[in-house]
Amino acid sequence: MSDLAKNADARMVRSRAAIVDSSITLLLQNPGASMSEIAVAAGVGRATLYRHFETKEALVQEISLLCLQETEAALGQLDMPELALDQIKLCIVHLMPMANRYSFLLNLWSEASGSAQVDAVYIDQLYKLANMIEQAKVEGSIRADLDTEWIVAHFDGLLNNAWWYKTKKGLSDEAVTQLMINTFLAGVGANEI
Repeated sequence: MSDLAKNADARMVRSRAAIVDSSITLLLQNPGASMSEIAVAAGVGRATLYRHFETKEALVQEISLLCLQETEAALGQLDMPELALDQIKLCIVHLMPMANRYSFLLNLWSEASGSAQVDAVYIDQLYKLANMIEQAKVEGSIRADLDTEWIVAHFDGLLNNAWWYKTKKGLSDEAVTQLMINTFLAGVGANEI
């Protein structure tokens, strides 16, 4: 590959990264931002933006997939403890710093969930959580009388609320993590906190 081709490829990668990062920030502030506004925020021309993403929906879906994949990567690198409840707590600790990524997903989920890839990754994450919850039930740390799907939905909603609350109140990851763990266990924990 020639130096000219390498430089062009490097520019494309930088442009795409700038578009994605700028879009997350801009669309968090203004979910209705136009493609022109996104191009300005990213510091690229409209033609460059459209070369990377034909539509705003395609951009939102790619960013959503990226956010979910970042979550997978972060959780996949963890050295999980033996007890399932400790695994769930560790997941909360590692997910809380991703609030800006997930605030993006919350604001634009109706557009993001139209992608088969996005849906597949999200469903896989919920399946893994359900497995941890089932194991925690067996261990006796999560109430066995509650439906696992209900607990997964409770966890998912609580996590979304925690990210929103963290962003709104400007709380530390540690403070919101503890709030979420306490609230989660108060609702589904087999024992007192």
